Amino acid sequence: MIGQGNRATRGDFQVAMVRWVVYLAAAVGFLLAWIVDTQRIAFPFSSGSAMVLVMLAVLGNGAITAMAYYGWMGEYLSVGSVAFDGVLALLAYVLHGSAADATAISADPLYILALLPAITTALRFDWQTGVGVAMGVGLVRALILLLGMPEPFASANLLPALFGMLGLVGAAFLSGYLGQSLLQRGAPAQAGTAPASVAVQVSQPASTGSGSLQELTDALGTTLDYERVIELALDVSEQAMAEWGARGQLVAQVFLFDNGSKMKLVAGRHLPRYDLETQIRGEAGIVARCVAEAEPIVTQSPRDDPELYDYSGVAECQVAAAIPLQTGFDRYGAMVFATRAFSSFSPDQLGFFSAVAGRATIALHNALLYENLQAERDRIVAVEEEARRKLSRDLHDGPTQAVSAIAMRLDFASKKIHENPQLVKEELEKTRDLALETVREIRHMLFTLRPLVLETQGLVPALQSLAEKIQAGDKLKVYINESNNASSRLDTNQSGVIFLLIEEALGNIHKHAQANRVDIRMWIDGDLFAAQVQDDGVGFDTVEVLSGYESRGSLGMVNMRERAALIGGSFDIKSFPGQGTTITWVVPLDRDDAA
Repeated sequence: MIGQGNRATRGDFQVAMVRWVVYLAAAVGFLLAWIVDTQRIAFPFSSGSAMVLVMLAVLGNGAITAMAYYGWMGEYLSVGSVAFDGVLALLAYVLHGSAADATAISADPLYILALLPAITTALRFDWQTGVGVAMGVGLVRALILLLGMPEPFASANLLPALFGMLGLVGAAFLSGYLGQSLLQRGAPAQAGTAPASVAVQVSQPASTGSGSLQELTDALGTTLDYERVIELALDVSEQAMAEWGARGQLVAQVFLFDNGSKMKLVAGRHLPRYDLETQIRGEAGIVARCVAEAEPIVTQSPRDDPELYDYSGVAECQVAAAIPLQTGFDRYGAMVFATRAFSSFSPDQLGFFSAVAGRATIALHNALLYENLQAERDRIVAVEEEARRKLSRDLHDGPTQAVSAIAMRLDFASKKIHENPQLVKEELEKTRDLALETVREIRHMLFTLRPLVLETQGLVPALQSLAEKIQAGDKLKVYINESNNASSRLDTNQSGVIFLLIEEALGNIHKHAQANRVDIRMWIDGDLFAAQVQDDGVGFDTVEVLSGYESRGSLGMVNMRERAALIGGSFDIKSFPGQGTTITWVVPLDRDDAA
């Protein structure tokens, strides 16, 4: 896809293609004229100078074509390409030399080369500049053709040279004037000169584009893909520009915050390719101002904007407007609309762009919420799947193996019942102990999944039951301290998650901390519930352990953080070598309960 920008940038590749046609036409025309009358055409194609000129044209336009294709034709390069056209035409005339007679002036085979810089200048800039270039090229062309003739300034010679100059001027005027008229058709009337960068209070958009807005609203109601939302908003904006008489003249950008700091260009229209790779910080200029002030900001000198000037497609425009993408306190980024077709935007046009941005923001907000919901659902599914895998491993390594051992012991006892009754008695006693241990292990697993006491009596009794189980087989002492019946303020789901979090923390302490004492505390702080587990174990360096933690085999702390997030809570861990570890969770309470 060809890089697109304003009128000049967008036409760079097409003009480069036209150059190839012009060069070919000039070469063919000159060759035919030379074949017809080699006496009057003094410029031999076989000369070294001609070959150098041909190579210069091919290499130069090849470079221009490549730059235009990849969108690397900024304003200065565009001016340089026009200068290249002019210099190439004049060099061709220098090599051609003076005309043999007046007829050779009017029937010049290189005339098409002289037309190229005049027309491209008028199309790129304006007809006045094109006329100036045409007069300069025409004057130099006339002098080269006339000087060296027997009577260069005779009227019979001057008239064909004058007609040639008028032809160049006329072509430049027509191409520039007609092109500029098409661009400005339907442009709003301007009143006075506005400041370079101003905040704009916009009115409701006029009827122009109302159908587009309704189309956008209907379309946004059918999609939750934020990329599609942005593309629809840009489509509607381009459609409105066409209704205003500036079809294809909208340069648009959509910036979204990336990780809360930098702004990323996620979409654009009619921008050169390299502009799409340029990012901004959103700290200065109209983009930063519109986000900070939450209102549209307009500049009539985009090239002077400290961040937008890096985008050649915008910098070459006459006016640019930045519209915030914001709903409530949620800031998503900004949309920038710029054009060369108008010198400023009318209040109705700004109102339309603001309406587009407003609808896009709502749809973007919904799309991001849906995307976050999808990600949260996938994460919950992954957590549940991991829990099922853990339960499967525990059942296989524990009760399943134990039941197999019981079956083997009973089979062994049945074979020895007549041979050695005493041995069978001992084996049955061992089997009974193993069966009781297996029952306790299964009950512990069921307790871990969802302890019945948690459902019937609440969080504190469930934690006390868990503490008793831990203390029964370990020297670890567990103390529970609840302030003001804090756990009663939790709903059933929150109680279950807090229990699982504390259980996992106690499991980690049992395995790794080498602790003698654990204190579990719960209290209320305003509309927040806090739970804390503190041990007197060996501790660890949190910076070292948490660095690259997710690449380790155990993900205990990751699971605790994710489980806390399921109920809107936060997770914090503090530990130092030799000073134990403290884990704290904070969970928001329902405001009606907290009141």
